[in-house]
Formats: sequence, C-alpha cells, structure tokens
Amino acid sequence: MLSKETKKTYDGSHDLGVFFLDVAGSFAPEKIKIKWSDQKRPSHKDVEKVIEQTWAQQQRRAEEENINLYNGQLCRLDFCSVEEDNLTLNLGHTDYREFVGTNLSQAQIRYTYGEESLANALGVSASVVTSDGFIVLGRRSNRIFFNAGKIDAIGGMVEHALSDTTKIDLYLIMLSELSEELDIGSAMVTEGICLGLIRDRQILQPELIFDLKVNAEIAKILKFAAEAKDSHEHTEIIPVRNDRDAVVNYIDQNHDEMTSVAIATLLLHGMNSWGSGWFATARGYLQKIT
Repeated sequence: MLSKETKKTYDGSHDLGVFFLDVAGSFAPEKIKIKWSDQKRPSHKDVEKVIEQTWAQQQRRAEEENINLYNGQLCRLDFCSVEEDNLTLNLGHTDYREFVGTNLSQAQIRYTYGEESLANALGVSASVVTSDGFIVLGRRSNRIFFNAGKIDAIGGMVEHALSDTTKIDLYLIMLSELSEELDIGSAMVTEGICLGLIRDRQILQPELIFDLKVNAEIAKILKFAAEAKDSHEHTEIIPVRNDRDAVVNYIDQNHDEMTSVAIATLLLHGMNSWGSGWFATARGYLQKIT
C-alpha cells in the first residue's frame, strides 16, 4: 500500500506516532485517479473463520448495546502511487464484515498471513474550515460502532453500490459525507483539495485526507449540523481555532480523546497552511504525547 514514485513532501510510509503517513501533498480533485480491480482480498480458511466468528460476536454486542451495525459494501485499497501531479488509488471490493473481522478487531493476523489478508477498507475525512476561522470536528455518538465517544474528523467509509465502479469519485463521496453530517451542500464549498493518505497505526485502516473551505461561519455550521441527516452520529460539533498555535494546543490538551484520523487531519491541514517547518515542529512537540 506504500506510495511509489512520490514527488511530494513524503515518499513511502513514515511512522508519525499514532498514524503512518504514506502520501502528503496537495492534489486537486481531478488529480485523484481510481484504478479498479474485481480481484478480491486473498482468501485463507483460517482468516475466513476468524472473520465469521468476529462478525457473529460483534453482531451480538451491537444488538445488546443498541449500536448501529450493518454489512455495507466498501472499497479496499490495494496500493497507491503518485506520478507527476496525480494520486492514483488502486481499489477493489471488500465489505464492513471483512473490515470488522480483520483491521478493526484482528489486525494482528497480518503477522501470520500478510497485510494482504486485511480488508484495508478506505475512508475519507476532511478538515472543514469555516469562513470565520474554525476547523470543525465532531464527537462520535456512543451508538456508532467504531470510535464511539471519540473526537473525530468529519468523514466516513467509502461505500459503493455501483455496478459501474468507474463512477467512484472520492471527492464527491467526501462532499456527500459533509452534507450528511453537517448539512453543508457542495455549493458552499469554496475550495477543496486532497492532502494525502494516512493509516491508523494500530489497525492500518487507510484514510484519504481532504481540506475543505466552506462559505459559512461556525454559528451557522452548528445550526446546520443539528438538522443534518446523520446528526445522530455526533453528540457535539467541536470548533478548533484555525491558528498555528491553537491547533497544537488543542491536540496537546485532547489527544487522549481524539482518533488518529482527527490528529492526522489537523496536522496535515497545518502542513498545508503553515508549511513543513510548522509540521516538523508540531510533530516534535507532540511526539511525547502521541
């Protein structure tokens, strides 16, 4: 899954504490390319047994604790590459059942069966920057199966129910998440770029990180979010001041409650906004806590 021929800030995978940074750069939406393969994750009877048992256990837990859990179709990231100005993602089929049974609950199987045994379901997240200078995060509801109660970036898993997989557009999927979670339509997005690809250090789930500027102040965002289709996914919307010192201070004070994706999203936003020098200094300062 490591980037190949990367000519951006990072090439290959860098261990940054709570996440791996595989690609960092600035990619316009049209520079994100998809290559699709119908070849599925390599199968092994022992791995499939683990997936089956884990899924059954988690279904029982979800029913007992009134947690949302269903087996949707997802996109598996096989690998990514950067050539010239294009970020190319090679995707294939997986589903939430495989993700729960491998990355989410049993990521250690990679040591026995290789990383190709993992579902590696792709996610998308974004730093959503308001017109009055805030970055929008959210605290996930306890009814959410994954990262319940944690402070997270706005985003979600890359689902697909398409017979024509050439129509998968990761930027539009990110905008859809923005609409569903914050009730912000695409017309309100004044600028959108992709900042790179990260993976959670523990479960190795890949996440594509975007930076979205919206034409709305934080007070309006809070109003919109309360009426959003998926407002139940968050118990609160959290504004972080879009300032080089404020971002570092926020991570410093809240890192125990934050997902690795939330931390990565803020740091990549900072790199894009204030430069690689800020990023290196921030990472050095935060290394002791993350």
